[in-house]
Amino acid sequence: MAEYNSGWDLTRVASGAMDATSGTVNINKYCFVQMVAGVEKEVILANSGAVCLGVLQNNPRDGEHATVRYAGSTKIRLASSLGVGIEVVASSGGYARPALDAGAVSSGSIMGLLITGATSGAVGEMLLQRR
Repeated sequence: MAEYNSGWDLTRVASGAMDATSGTVNINKYCFVQMVAGVEKEVILANSGAVCLGVLQNNPRDGEHATVRYAGSTKIRLASSLGVGIEVVASSGGYARPALDAGAVSSGSIMGLLITGATSGAVGEMLLQRR
């Protein structure tokens, strides 16, 4: 089966190492990122419930270029096992969690809809539809 992953990206600067690995897997690639308050064009891994800029598409070290998908479809790392059709928000470390589990969701923090599910810590696919 063919897999398509298309969207719109922008480049920002990684603030802090985002190239952490577990074995041979980069655990920060495909996580939500947010802008650094008061600093132009820098991003960090998203905090729980944050209004996110998008999803990290590469493995930057501190000060390197971070490619951020802000619209379209993207892979996303999941905080728990989730199925298709779930709206997601950021959990700590930038992983996706269900918006319904987030309690009072702030405006702009729902990042989109899962279009393929996966198990906890694995990568699913989502459509970025920020609201």
